[in-house]
Amino acid sequence: MKKFFTTVILSFLFISFNLYSFEVSVGSSFLGAGFGVFRGKYAKIIENDAKDSDTKLNTSSISFMPAIQVDVMIEFLPFLAFETGLGFGTSSYGAEVKRIDSPEYIFTRSEFRIPIMIRGQFELERFLFYASFGTKLGIQVSDNYITIKRETANSEDITEIKNARGFTVDIAFAIGGEFRIVDSHYAGVRVGYDVNVLSPMVGVNATSFSISEVNANSTFHDNFNVSLTYRYAFNSKWN
Repeated sequence: MKKFFTTVILSFLFISFNLYSFEVSVGSSFLGAGFGVFRGKYAKIIENDAKDSDTKLNTSSISFMPAIQVDVMIEFLPFLAFETGLGFGTSSYGAEVKRIDSPEYIFTRSEFRIPIMIRGQFELERFLFYASFGTKLGIQVSDNYITIKRETANSEDITEIKNARGFTVDIAFAIGGEFRIVDSHYAGVRVGYDVNVLSPMVGVNATSFSISEVNANSTFHDNFNVSLTYRYAFNSKWN
C-alpha cells in the first residue's frame, strides 16, 4: 500500500512538472536596511563585564544590503520556486562598557552573499505572498572582523584584528509580498532574518582581546533586514 501511494504521489509530481512551464525571474533587492544581532560567548562576556563594573553597556547595530544584489528565481510549480543570486552586504555590532578607559568593540561582517532557498507562494489576483527558507553562504571581503577603539584625552587609537574566518553560513528565513504591476513586472517588500551557524570569527590573540581563543567558535552574528524588491518574469504565465 505504501508503494502504491508513493507511486501515485511521484506520478502526480512528474505530471505537474511536465504540464507547468518553468518561469524564470531576474531582479534585485535594494534600499535594504536592518540590524545585526551579536550572540554567543563574546556577547555574554561583554555583558558580564558591564554587570561586574556596575555600569552601563552601550550598543549599536546596523545592517545594509546595497543595490548590488542580483536575484534569480525559478518557479517550477505555481506554489513553489527556487531562489538564488549574488549580493553584497555589511552588518556591524558595536559594544562599549561605559567606564573610564574602556574600549569600544565593533564587530563587522562585510561579505558577498549567495542565497540558496526554497520559496512557497500564494498568488491572489495581482498580489503574491511568499515565505522562503534555506541557507546563505558568505564570502568575507576583509580579514578584519573586530575593531577596537580607545579614546584618550588627546587622541583615538584604533586597532583592527585580522580574525575573519573568510567563509560564513547562515540559515535564512524570509517573508514578503509582491504586487504585479504589469504582466511580467513585480515590486514588493521582503523581510528576512539570517541565523548565523558558521561564525565569521576565528580565534584571536588573547593578549589583544583579553578573551580566550576557544570562545570564537561559539560566537555568532545574525542579521535582520527589510528591503524593497523588483523582479521581471520571463515567459510569465500572465503574458
